[in-house]
Amino acid sequence: MSPYIYDERGRRVLAPTKGELRERAILDEAEKQLREAGPDAMTVESIANAAGINRATLYFYFRSKNDVLAALIQRVVNELTSGVATSDRATGSAGAVAITEAIRRTALLWRTHGAVLRAAADLTPSVETVADLWNQARTEIEHSSLAIVSSETANDDELEHRLPAVIRALVAMTEREFYTTFARDEDPHQSVDALSLIWTRALGLT
Repeated sequence: MSPYIYDERGRRVLAPTKGELRERAILDEAEKQLREAGPDAMTVESIANAAGINRATLYFYFRSKNDVLAALIQRVVNELTSGVATSDRATGSAGAVAITEAIRRTALLWRTHGAVLRAAADLTPSVETVADLWNQARTEIEHSSLAIVSSETANDDELEHRLPAVIRALVAMTEREFYTTFARDEDPHQSVDALSLIWTRALGLT
């Protein structure tokens, strides 16, 4: 493989190494198994077999099944936090429009990678590495949300004082709503509309 490839804008970037491609294949197969069978049915051997490698090769990249899950969760969490953090710049707007875009992007991630996000929430109480990743993601989303709305609440002293706690509660509510929607295999569009309404009214956004 050439050491360079080109992105969608024609810019030259380094091509992934053979090791990076192998690691990506392992994670892709792990996500497929997670979606189809759940975390309890996954084993190091089943992941290795699906990726077309032996257990020894998989152990070169990951020490355990939980390490595979943590890497998979990290991959999706990075996409989730990035989507929320850039929603205001993507829309060119602040306030209600940006918050709605952040919620819409979150819904899309749950629809695409819901099995991974559900596993993250389920494993947080028992797997320390996953708990660290998930709690860090929550904190980053809270900070990004605060940055989106803080300029519009600056003149409301009462709301500004309690804003971090309100956003923390709203983030937790949003996580639980999409978790439930995914678990029930429901269309998330109604959840997006309801959550956007709750966020904008609770924060007094326009």
